[in-house]
Amino acid sequence: MKHLIRTSLVAGLLLTILVALPGCGFHLRGDYALPPSISPVYIEGARQDLHADLSELMRSAQIQVTSDQPEASSTLRVRRYRSDRRVLALDSNGKVAEYGLIEELRFDMVDAAGKEMVAEQAVRVLQSYINTEEQVLGKQQEENTLRRSMRRDLAAQTMRRLQTQLK
Repeated sequence: MKHLIRTSLVAGLLLTILVALPGCGFHLRGDYALPPSISPVYIEGARQDLHADLSELMRSAQIQVTSDQPEASSTLRVRRYRSDRRVLALDSNGKVAEYGLIEELRFDMVDAAGKEMVAEQAVRVLQSYINTEEQVLGKQQEENTLRRSMRRDLAAQTMRRLQTQLK
């Protein structure tokens, strides 16, 4: 009986928290509120993988993405995309022990007439990983996986910036 009461109390508390959170401005990660007036959006200058990530997030925010620029109400312009890897640490033999990965994106947004809606700005993601000589193939896979995750994070940061700037 005590267990049932405790379970009911915990469930009631969780339900209360879930109902109260949206009222205080909290949003789940990936829940973006963009003005419908920017739809449809044309994404210009993005690599195919980044374009796919941005398009997916736009659609989840109820924003249509178009591949036809004259049809667009706004254009998200990727001005520069940079992907880099730097040595962060060497071992006692002078071999690379740790790498730092950098993914950076500069973007802006204009309306159909070319008027600036969001000024050019940069988003950046940094990640490091340990390099071991024994697992060369595994480390290449790890780097590829980290880069995919970092690119998704760049797209999410871009959406958060758009959300903030377009209010």
